[in-house]
Amino acid sequence: MTTTRTQRPTPFNRSRAFSRTHLRPAFSLIEIAMVLAIMGVLAAIATPRISGSMSRARAQSAAKRVAADIEFARSTAIASSASRRVVFSPTRAAYVIPGATSPLNPGSALYSVRLSQPPYQATMAAVSFGDDSARSYATAFDADPIGEIVFDGFGTPDTAGWITLKCGDHYFKVTMDTAGRTSVTQVRPAVSIVTLK
Repeated sequence: MTTTRTQRPTPFNRSRAFSRTHLRPAFSLIEIAMVLAIMGVLAAIATPRISGSMSRARAQSAAKRVAADIEFARSTAIASSASRRVVFSPTRAAYVIPGATSPLNPGSALYSVRLSQPPYQATMAAVSFGDDSARSYATAFDADPIGEIVFDGFGTPDTAGWITLKCGDHYFKVTMDTAGRTSVTQVRPAVSIVTLK
């Protein structure tokens, strides 16, 4: 009877066996080029969607900022029992709240917001608050036509109205009712005609 003797693996034998069975050569240049080409195609497909969602987010955040500032003006009118104005300039895509101090910039003498600057980069496509086209607010907007809301000491506005904000292909409308409550909705571009009533 013959016995077969198996050799015990030594550390040297183990490393050679491991390298033969488990390690593969590195990626070839063709494989890397194919992966990069696929990534390029995916990036080309995703870029318009990302930029579209960015402009939608900017328009929506600008509309929410306007709605919040209208509510802020209303609440400060109630707190001080005095009238408070919000003055909009569609040509400059800006608005001011005279007599109010900005919570974000307490040292500023005038509460003003420019929606055309970052982070919003939006425009005012339309403003409709009463019959304000002949008025101007020389302190901030020279002789530009303005839209204006005036809250009395009880927080009641002098008129209901709306503002449409645009960024890219996205439009959001801020609507204020006769009680001074605001709402934000997304609207279609055909509805958003550039007007100042």
